[in-house]
Amino acid sequence: MAIPKIIHYVWVGPKPLPEEDRRRVEQWRARFPDWEFRFWNNDTVNFNSSYLSQAYSVRAWNRVSDYTRMDALTRFGGIYLDTDVDILHPFDPLLANTAFLGCQMGDERPDVMVNGAVFGAEPGHWLPSTIRDIFDKQMDGRKNIDSFAGPGLITKVLRENGLGRYSDEIVHVRDVTIYPKRFFYPYSWLEQYSPEVVTPDTIAVHLWAETWVVKNPTYWTRIKRLWTRQVARCLPKTALRRAQMEARRGNQQAAERG
Repeated sequence: MAIPKIIHYVWVGPKPLPEEDRRRVEQWRARFPDWEFRFWNNDTVNFNSSYLSQAYSVRAWNRVSDYTRMDALTRFGGIYLDTDVDILHPFDPLLANTAFLGCQMGDERPDVMVNGAVFGAEPGHWLPSTIRDIFDKQMDGRKNIDSFAGPGLITKVLRENGLGRYSDEIVHVRDVTIYPKRFFYPYSWLEQYSPEVVTPDTIAVHLWAETWVVKNPTYWTRIKRLWTRQVARCLPKTALRRAQMEARRGNQQAAERG
């Protein structure tokens, strides 16, 4: 079995897919004319899951996306992409993996080291299936749990299956291939993008647009993001982690207010 040529993407809530993201999806389709594209939205997401309906009820669009990508990959396989991912090179070499993800951070943030903005898997793979089951059995979609539902939960499950310290080399956890930061996340959400971050190994770039939060963030949200970025280089780990959590919490509250 191999990863099928399916690209999944998610956009839910009362607002349409932002124009910038819509154009990006059109670019994906032009680049991969022989691939199937599955758009998960208000009409196509199956809200039978208690977690999913709870998350939707409080307008927690990021949690709906976190669950939906796991469900889609479990049922159909393929590659899930956040709508703020720019593709630089063909994905075909990735299809030989059983499943793959990329690191967004190194050992400075071991709790959220692996991100799911680019996530490929064969149908029925144990990783998205396990994460979906955790959502269904252990979590309340109405509760704000910051990044734990996304990178935090992915990283936790991989840790439980043998993920160790960050490596600049490709590593494997059971049958999951973990790519170093430069492949999909060549710069962090605390940094500004510049073309220099792209390396010969970079296949795609996650742009950290956070369009599930707000298209035009409030003044206070912008200030918190800028403050966190500016002080990140001089803060000790504990204080940096607190600043990141506060910034994320402010973004999430803005999203839930709609």
